[in-house]
Amino acid sequence: VMVEGTTEPSSPEVYNNNVIILSLDEMPKTNAALDLRAYSRTVYRWFDDAFDYLMVFVNLPDRLDEFPYFGRFHHVRNSTQGTGIQNFSDNSYGSESKLKGVLLFPYNRALLFGPSLHELLHAWANYTIPTVLGAHWGFSSANGQLGGFDLETLEDLGEGRYTTTRAFGTFANGGNSVPYSSIELYFAGLIAPEEVPDLWVAENGAWLRDENGELVRSDYDTLVFTADFEIFTIEEIIAEHGERLPDWTSSQKHFRVAAILLVDEDHPATPEIKQQMSEHVTAFSFQGEDESDLFNFYEATDGRGTIFMGDLSRYRKETPTQVVTERLGSFGIAAPPVD
Repeated sequence: VMVEGTTEPSSPEVYNNNVIILSLDEMPKTNAALDLRAYSRTVYRWFDDAFDYLMVFVNLPDRLDEFPYFGRFHHVRNSTQGTGIQNFSDNSYGSESKLKGVLLFPYNRALLFGPSLHELLHAWANYTIPTVLGAHWGFSSANGQLGGFDLETLEDLGEGRYTTTRAFGTFANGGNSVPYSSIELYFAGLIAPEEVPDLWVAENGAWLRDENGELVRSDYDTLVFTADFEIFTIEEIIAEHGERLPDWTSSQKHFRVAAILLVDEDHPATPEIKQQMSEHVTAFSFQGEDESDLFNFYEATDGRGTIFMGDLSRYRKETPTQVVTERLGSFGIAAPPVD
């Protein structure tokens, strides 16, 4: 089945009205083999320009070592101000006006377990605070999907050494097991700046190692790190990068997302896989609290945001159409790097 080329691509299958199944000649098994623009343009040949984000999943049960990540966010266009991202528009994905980003996951369980919440947040953060790990929170008190610790757990061990009573990551904090933090909700346009506490950031933070090169652990069995902290206030962030516009009173809070499963003859969409994907879509987009220990988008935003991933037949075209493929749109400003 051709994704793009001289022959007409086959119509994608839609399962349970909430999963698009895109058949490829061969499953991409390395990062270099992926062609997100081609996959996206194929989707837009058969569906209206109705989605804020596309989530693309490779039909593998686990990530291959050839993929150096568990998820990536690809910026397509941005008109939001105050998040550190320039305004730009890239029409080469096939969307003429609506699509903001494409999320890629090199395995098929990432929507429910993560890092789906993490990658989605890269639509807005972190492009303002300097840390040891670009686009993430590093050694800071952000305590969210992009890493960072809870300030209440921080303990000063003296001589520039610190630890926390609860473990944390510098780039993530456990998949979909944690919600968005205050600073993350602000950049997503979901809370007022007055609700964001001061942010402690150690741009020079580093895990402490002993003379044998082993990581040093505290009495809490958490890692020890060295740091010189700088405190960022939300007022300082706004002074440097501008106010988040649209602000929390008028920002978009409800998003339409399409889940796309990439399959081939050797990795078919079996009935079990289709049902699993459909159930994961239903759980992640559920607009309420559930009994799971994992956070869906509604829960991660504390009920401030919702995602719609069903009713795909409403946007299905009767006949395929050509799509726009220009690299840059009206803003003429290059997109930020992939996260």
